Amino acid sequence: MNKLEEYLAQPGLKRLWPKVKTKYQSLDRIGGKVKLRQLSSLEQEALGGLLAKNLLGQEECTVELAALDQALKRSRFGAGLVEALECLYGPTLLTKKEQAQLAEKEWLAFFAALEQTPQKPQTKSWLTALKNKQGRGYRAFITLYHQDQNQARNILHTSLHALDRLPCWQRKRTRLPVFAAELTGDPHALDSNTALGRLFFQGLLFVRGINKDVTSAEKQREILSEAGLEGDDISSAVIVAGLRTLPSDPRAGIFSASLSSCTPLVLPLRFFDQLTSWTSMPTIYVMENPTVFSAILDANDNSPPPPLVCTSGQPSVAALRLLDELAAAGGTLYYSGDFDPEGLQIGLRLHERYSSSFYPWFFDRQAYTTAPAGTPLTLDQRQTLSNLITPWDKMLPAAILKRGTVVYQESLVEEMIASFS
Repeated sequence: MNKLEEYLAQPGLKRLWPKVKTKYQSLDRIGGKVKLRQLSSLEQEALGGLLAKNLLGQEECTVELAALDQALKRSRFGAGLVEALECLYGPTLLTKKEQAQLAEKEWLAFFAALEQTPQKPQTKSWLTALKNKQGRGYRAFITLYHQDQNQARNILHTSLHALDRLPCWQRKRTRLPVFAAELTGDPHALDSNTALGRLFFQGLLFVRGINKDVTSAEKQREILSEAGLEGDDISSAVIVAGLRTLPSDPRAGIFSASLSSCTPLVLPLRFFDQLTSWTSMPTIYVMENPTVFSAILDANDNSPPPPLVCTSGQPSVAALRLLDELAAAGGTLYYSGDFDPEGLQIGLRLHERYSSSFYPWFFDRQAYTTAPAGTPLTLDQRQTLSNLITPWDKMLPAAILKRGTVVYQESLVEEMIASFS
């Protein structure tokens, strides 16, 4: 540490320099002023000595940068304000304007290095849009860019390469994990929970000309499929029992055996690649809880159960495909869920999707208020409930807020079973 730096770094001046640095950088010149409040005796002495002022007993001090510059030049060091700041913060101290100019230069160089990557006109257009700080995925990309430019470059490069190689360009189809593995060696690289997967999907929306936000897994799967990329169609599944098909349906035997033996079936998304000829089932009971589903089967004493569908929480793409088909076949969906924000939100989603085919089943104020109280609502749950409107029972959220507790489906399972008698 040289003599000037030692002088500037003394404790009595410690609070001065960050304020002066910020002011200098923001104005792009020596000008303006800064104020220090609640001065300690040490600061009064140090600032007074630097500015040649008597600050003893003063609680605050306003320092003009121009005056500070002159005071420094008159000191035994003969250095001005810029030299002092560079001594403290390094010789590359930049003003806001200089920082912006440097950032723009780095930005243009970043994209210049990627200009030869895309081959398809649509992919080139997306890169140009990002370079111009617009287009799908810009917000996701700029976050990556500010976090780590090298990582952002690799992710964008891979995204561009993936978009150029979409199977749809050659009228082919492949599984998304297989495509990802061929591209990166990692079958999960393009999953929606990865930075690469998210940016790639935004690029896909751009090249496909889709301007609306896409949030549902069902819609994402549809868009990927249009690009020739098929997802995992086994993991997405729905549990059923008591469903009936026409005798002419190729898979009628499966459902007949399930019905006669009171054995539930797990239908993966792949099952719905083929159309099913469902019989007309006027009443179909839909629930989110597997335990409730099993309890109903237990009580059925191995006799053919009523049509039951279990979504196991948030309805999967497979569950939605099934419910679409059942509703289209004339079925009415009687839904039961937990009396908490998540349960009501599932109900809202299904009500919006199926409208007149949706009916609450032990999922209204009467069911809630007669059930044993569950765990107290958290503050977050209260805030969410206060913003919900349930069309099938508009006062249901208010009733839950008034009572202040969650009620889970398990508390109503005996009443549900009794309703089948």
